Amino acid sequence: MKRCIVLAAKDNVATVLADVPCGEEILVVDQEFVAIGSVLAIEDISYMHKISLQTIEEGDAIVKFGACIGVSVQKIETGQQVHIHNMRSLVGKK
Repeated sequence: MKRCIVLAAKDNVATVLADVPCGEEILVVDQEFVAIGSVLAIEDISYMHKISLQTIEEGDAIVKFGACIGVSVQKIETGQQVHIHNMRSLVGKK
């Protein structure tokens, strides 16, 4: 089973560790590679891209590394890729 990694307990996204096709179940692991759950990819997701671990409403924070890295610009479903087409980055902005 392919894996995605969560970098902090309050993250709502994880990083996939291999290309993942739509319909594949992905094992969610923590920083020590301990399995903490799974998520079904609802679209193809490229290696090192983010997958949503829960439904994220438009305007909600995208949380990775335990910090807000951006804001959703549309509703993002569980298992959907999170990238520049559905989020606005806040990284490097004050």
